[in-house]
Amino acid sequence: MFGFIKPYTPELKVKENELYGAVYCGLCRCMGKSTSRLSRLALSYDSVFLALLRISLFEEKLDVEKKRCPVCFFKKRASVMPTEQLEYTAAVSSYLIYYNVLDDIKDSKGFKKITSYLIYPFAKRIKKKAKPLPEIEKEISERLSQIERLEKENTPSVDKVADVFGRLMGKITAYGIDDEHKRLTAYEAGYHTGRFIYIADAVSDYEKDKKSKEYNPFIVSNTDMSKASERLYRALCTESSHVYGACALLTHGMCGAICENIAQLGLVHTAKTITEKQAHPRKEI
Repeated sequence: MFGFIKPYTPELKVKENELYGAVYCGLCRCMGKSTSRLSRLALSYDSVFLALLRISLFEEKLDVEKKRCPVCFFKKRASVMPTEQLEYTAAVSSYLIYYNVLDDIKDSKGFKKITSYLIYPFAKRIKKKAKPLPEIEKEISERLSQIERLEKENTPSVDKVADVFGRLMGKITAYGIDDEHKRLTAYEAGYHTGRFIYIADAVSDYEKDKKSKEYNPFIVSNTDMSKASERLYRALCTESSHVYGACALLTHGMCGAICENIAQLGLVHTAKTITEKQAHPRKEI
């Protein structure tokens, strides 16, 4: 995942901010234990949002304990103890790591391709240790292959590719929910989160992709990013509003309040930050 789905901390209550940190720490520990310590390197705000959303949906009770951080060993941090949804999120993250590395081996060039080959044995080990989720693994493999085909075809439509990633995230978010209404609403939350991630990533990486000559739908469509920045901001805000609407219907308790903060305020703040950079690009000296 990419790290765009994060809370707007100035509007979080102190206890909500503390719980967010505890879930972040708990997911990190869960990944280290269930899929190997190396998998912690792939921990992102996006995966924490998935964990929070699933915890709230399944109304899991959380136990928080003070634990020594593996990175800052001399300091104890609040950490949520392992739950079924943390383990699910850890497994999903491991599958995403593995199939992203496979795609990079196929599609990337130069140093990135060499790095992907070096990472591959570790990614394979991480996937092997993860909780078996054959339906989710198949979905990830098929959707990422579909995205790969669209990128090889130089698809100029960001909407078309974002739709595929949205469908993947919708499936991941709604997996295992028996109640049909909840499942459909959870799918909507995941679908629009996925669309937000893909569009935001394409906007954020525009200059980098232009220099490295990698696929980016905005490059293929010859989009003037400085002129399109306001339109892209509105598009991202639309995705944010859909995520918020689904979260407001589904979520409960403090984890739900954090999810609503992320959807209503955090995503809008991210959208503003990345589109303003395109509106006022830095001039090379």
